[in-house]
Amino acid sequence: MLFLRPGKLGDLVVATPFFQHIKTQEPSIRIIIACSPQNSIIVQNNPFVDEIRVVNFHSLMDVIRLILWIRKQHISHLIDLIPGFSRTSTLIARFVRSKVTTIAGMHKHVGQRYFNIVTNTEGSHIIERNRVLIETALGLKFTSDLRTELFPLEKHIQNVTTLLAKNNSQLPLVGINCSAGESERQWGKEKYIELIGKLLKSYQNVTIVLFAIGEQVVWIREIFSKANRIIIVAGYDLHTVTAMIARLSLFISPDTSLIHIASGYKVPIVGLYCIDGENLVRWRAYNCISRELVAGTTHNVNELAVGAVVNAADELLELGRLDKK
Repeated sequence: MLFLRPGKLGDLVVATPFFQHIKTQEPSIRIIIACSPQNSIIVQNNPFVDEIRVVNFHSLMDVIRLILWIRKQHISHLIDLIPGFSRTSTLIARFVRSKVTTIAGMHKHVGQRYFNIVTNTEGSHIIERNRVLIETALGLKFTSDLRTELFPLEKHIQNVTTLLAKNNSQLPLVGINCSAGESERQWGKEKYIELIGKLLKSYQNVTIVLFAIGEQVVWIREIFSKANRIIIVAGYDLHTVTAMIARLSLFISPDTSLIHIASGYKVPIVGLYCIDGENLVRWRAYNCISRELVAGTTHNVNELAVGAVVNAADELLELGRLDKK
């Protein structure tokens, strides 16, 4: 069977809870993931994935090659994990569906005529939507706790151990993700600096771990590279980042894939969201203690005040028995 998942990192992260459960119930099922080069890192160490097909879904020739490969392999099920209409997945479904291959997807709207199975589960988290889709397509039932999994290797865990030893940190760790994709999800530098300062002052018994990519790395290193009780995680691969997230007592982040990774480890989360409604329901932290702060009017996280984030962090740290000192 083939899972189709082009798109962003978080879109494939939220599919990872199901691979082990499928293999546990039906060990004979061969799980293949067709994903973008960017997304392939999510499943590259997953012991329950049998094969990864890396596809440039922006290339028509690559998509045609994938269609021909699927037809040649006589894939029994193609499960499209894109939650909504997609021209690319609809094209693939149109030319792959046959007596041999069953096509399943969710919320397909105008493209649903090319799918054998279509589920519509508005008003639920994306992991629950994936669960309904996969259960319906395969006739399975998932009753276990569903958690995202990336499977860091020993070398990634050792990277984290080295970072902590280098910074001589044996204190509880509070993580702050300073990077996001779209500008409306990106908190300003000044707000991060204020937040970090307030947490360091209020909690003298914790170490702050700063996660960043891209342009945020520059100012973080300029300001905090020599600061006490701060560890900068930048320039590391996603599995090392995952291994560090697993060690956290609290994680503060805008709406990114790292929230879904943290929720898999049951790390308490303060999430910053630019819009509520269907978007928040679908992409909030799953099955863990969390507080969601939402920009209600501007649809930009910079509407959210530092004080509101500090208050939410205080609440969760108190639940975790980390008192101010």
